[in-house]
Amino acid sequence: MKKLLLLLFFLMFSIHSFSKEKYFCSVDLSEFGQTGVEMKIYERTGDYFTKTKSEGEKEFFYILEENESFLTLIKSTSNYPSVFITFIDKKNKTFHENYVYTLQGRVIEGLKETSTGTSGTFIRVD
Repeated sequence: MKKLLLLLFFLMFSIHSFSKEKYFCSVDLSEFGQTGVEMKIYERTGDYFTKTKSEGEKEFFYILEENESFLTLIKSTSNYPSVFITFIDKKNKTFHENYVYTLQGRVIEGLKETSTGTSGTFIRVD
């Protein structure tokens, strides 16, 4: 119930235009030993997506793959050789995010070797 209220509150103050494809995403933070829900919006802007986090921080993602079932979005980082990947499963209304980076020749997924990334659900608004 708390998650639903938070999501509705976030939607009420975030929707300013229904003309763009938007994915309002939520992540339950209990998997990370925290309480609450993290919110983010992926919004299509032409041939890329803008991700806006709850704090207002914006990031830009290229569309790597898109079909009726899913979207694959990618963002490279400049601090070290890495990419941030987001999969949006349109059919199941879920998403998954994770880093892939190299460290001394090894490929490590996530920020720790044991990381499984972030997963959650979304509501699509066109």
